[in-house]
Amino acid sequence: EVASPSLIPNDFDFGRYSLQVQRHQRTLKLGITTIDALVGITTGTVPPQRYFTIDFGMRALGFQGGGFKTLGDTSFAGNRVLMLSVRHDFDRLLFAKSGLPLIRHLPFTLSVYGGMFAIDFVNHTPTPSDSAFRTTSSPYTEAGFALGNLTPFLAPLNLGAHFTWQLSSQSTRRFQFGLSLTRP
Repeated sequence: EVASPSLIPNDFDFGRYSLQVQRHQRTLKLGITTIDALVGITTGTVPPQRYFTIDFGMRALGFQGGGFKTLGDTSFAGNRVLMLSVRHDFDRLLFAKSGLPLIRHLPFTLSVYGGMFAIDFVNHTPTPSDSAFRTTSSPYTEAGFALGNLTPFLAPLNLGAHFTWQLSSQSTRRFQFGLSLTRP
């Protein structure tokens, strides 16, 4: 994304560049692994609405993603961003292939996930709105797991539970528990 008065007359003169790579793959015949990586950089004087932001919904590029669950109401922003998240969905496979009599028949699904990001302002002229955001040059990290298909007898209202821990030293939530509706 480029805004330049020399191309189209306007009040802005900046560049915003980002690259996102997402990979889905089967892993050891035990489910699907998703790796999501993002790097972004801006040049020039970027208006606040074009900052890279990461919040509860992981909207680094302005779209809804899997989310960092321990952020709560805290928003991070900057003109440089690096983000990596990994999620492995075992579905029922881990339980079914365990060979344990009671465990292998459980209807539950299991996912494990983790993520990290660093976001900061570099060579940036502060604006009054910058105080609404936080930055972190050291990685913000979290990890957790989710159990799904907890109420298969109530389909399609099927509950899942998420347990997430913040592993870095930021002043956001250290632990987050949540319930969600999952696929039957």
